[in-house]
Amino acid sequence: MQSYRLPSALHAAAIVRTAFSSDRPAYIAHKGDAERGGLLLKVNRFAKGVWLLERAVDFDGNAVWRPLGADDQNEASADERIAKRRQMDSDLWIVEIEDRAATFEPDAPVERL
Repeated sequence: MQSYRLPSALHAAAIVRTAFSSDRPAYIAHKGDAERGGLLLKVNRFAKGVWLLERAVDFDGNAVWRPLGADDQNEASADERIAKRRQMDSDLWIVEIEDRAATFEPDAPVERL
């Protein structure tokens, strides 16, 4: 069976463009493996805290986003968590999004374990 997974570089770029098109500044904070690197979103919702999401696959093979930590963590603790993830996975892509309105919706469902 052949997988038609979107390359990580293209997925990260698409998220940045989508964020900008809805007036949310965004940028790629760290580039990982262009084809197979993991993808982590850092959504800074300012007064409502930082929301970290990691792209994953559920038990049925569907793309989902899994939160890393609380939805309202402060930026220092979010950056600490990101640093730990990067130590474990140097191929990880990090996309940062500024979302003052706290209305960002990822491109797949959010699934909690």
